[in-house]
Amino acid sequence: MSKVSTIIEHAERDAATGAQYHWAPFMMAEGISRWIENDISVDAIGKSADAAICCFDYPLMLCIQYGYINASGMNKIYGDLIKAKQDKTSGALSYWGYKLSVWQDWSGLGGGYWRPRKGDIVFFNAPVGGDLNHVVLACGSTDALNRAKVISFGERLEKAQQTTVNATTVEELKQAGHTTVKFTQPIWA
Repeated sequence: MSKVSTIIEHAERDAATGAQYHWAPFMMAEGISRWIENDISVDAIGKSADAAICCFDYPLMLCIQYGYINASGMNKIYGDLIKAKQDKTSGALSYWGYKLSVWQDWSGLGGGYWRPRKGDIVFFNAPVGGDLNHVVLACGSTDALNRAKVISFGERLEKAQQTTVNATTVEELKQAGHTTVKFTQPIWA
């Protein structure tokens, strides 16, 4: 089984079983950082309020659990994200690393390739939060209404709390204020 299939199947299973993790806003989500520092185990990421994750940490947590990303790789990802924020460049672009050749803008695509493929990372851009306003995993399929299925964690939350992983669609998540929806292959693909 491919890495992408493994991650998506795990995420879909989380959504189907109502799996819950502790969510916190980006600057408060310390679960992966604590793991990098060897302060908690892999299995503790997202399992308590002091090891919370945010929406874009969710797919990374799954990759860490399967050994697709190690602590050194996570340090680089976080370092690139912080540098991008300091340089005022797109944090999402830097965050997801080297697969940027497939970066696409949902609103600007024509023809048959307008939906994210299985395993793509989907970014909802808004004035607050930029490309990281919300981040989800694409399932690579559509529902009965031809909407692009995704797995989402922590959508529309503002306060730290325990919450459920959800199966939803890009169209259901696109909120007023989202200026674009973009997607790209993940770094583990």
